[in-house]
Amino acid sequence: MYIAADHFDVCRPESLKSTSYLYVTNCITKIVCEHKRSHARVLKLPRFVAEVDDKLSMLRRKLEMNPIVGLVGMGGIGKTILSKTMYNYDRSCYLEDVRYCTDFVTLHKKIFRELCDDKWDEREDSEYHLEKIQGQIRNKKVLVIVDDVWTKRSLEHLHVVDAFQNGRKGSKLVIACRDQAILKDLVRKDDTCDSGILEVGGLNDKQARELFVHYAFHEFEDACDMDNDERGEFEDQASEIVMACGDYR
Repeated sequence: MYIAADHFDVCRPESLKSTSYLYVTNCITKIVCEHKRSHARVLKLPRFVAEVDDKLSMLRRKLEMNPIVGLVGMGGIGKTILSKTMYNYDRSCYLEDVRYCTDFVTLHKKIFRELCDDKWDEREDSEYHLEKIQGQIRNKKVLVIVDDVWTKRSLEHLHVVDAFQNGRKGSKLVIACRDQAILKDLVRKDDTCDSGILEVGGLNDKQARELFVHYAFHEFEDACDMDNDERGEFEDQASEIVMACGDYR
């Protein structure tokens, strides 16, 4: 970044209207906004999910080896949580509940806004914006997560899959679905650890209980002020709920 001579004394600029001063303050503002936006996108999860869990390590390995990775498992098994922990790239887009979507232009607008960091130009047609999205995927390192996909047609309507397969900078696409057949011809499938498919199983009892307690109480500031008897009562109830859910957790 070039700084003109009149702004070397950054703490005491000669004028608040000088070109260099305004340039620097604008740069700082943009950096702070981007930092806040990036951190706002990262899902706060219990430590065992975000840092230690074996499945997360496996997902990272598969993303290193494949441009497209499929997360496969029954509903409620943890695909969304697992995919959201990866949602911390510089340029990312998370598309949730795709199975309910009937207006794919809305999804295109979200992808365009997140990946191209620009507003949708209503004067241009969809093809113009899709070409810019595809160019960004091919020429930048981005991450797109498509969650809860029920049909292959939904992926086709997004018009982005081919761009990931032909990317030059390491862009990644994560597809969370229940039916492995959706991923046919899109994701490499074999018996090695480098396969592009990760089957997501259930959590163990301890992990499931911690995850439930996290979602049930993390928004309550006074939860940390509970005495041991109160906390023990809630944890007992959480254990009963987890056991009742069985594998569906």
